[in-house]
Amino acid sequence: MDSTNLQLEFDRLFAEMIDLQENKVMEIARVLEPQLTRDDLWNVFNHPKLDRDPYFQYEDGHLAGLMAARIAIAACLKEKIKAESCSPKG
Repeated sequence: MDSTNLQLEFDRLFAEMIDLQENKVMEIARVLEPQLTRDDLWNVFNHPKLDRDPYFQYEDGHLAGLMAARIAIAACLKEKIKAESCSPKG
């Protein structure tokens, strides 16, 4: 598998994992505060019940880790693709 296809496959995989984790975090949040929207999850500090709940914090941290890993792998693969396209063939 070449680097471009690998990048697309990693991105698809991470998108799926992030979507599943976002849904899980939203379910937990709505148990604590039923009126919350997805946008509210970006400002947890405005919602003390979420901010103090260890289970929510754990799952939200897992989501943040998946997002960070996606960015790191995308950057690494982008550099690898760039290096491959710049290296002399021969």
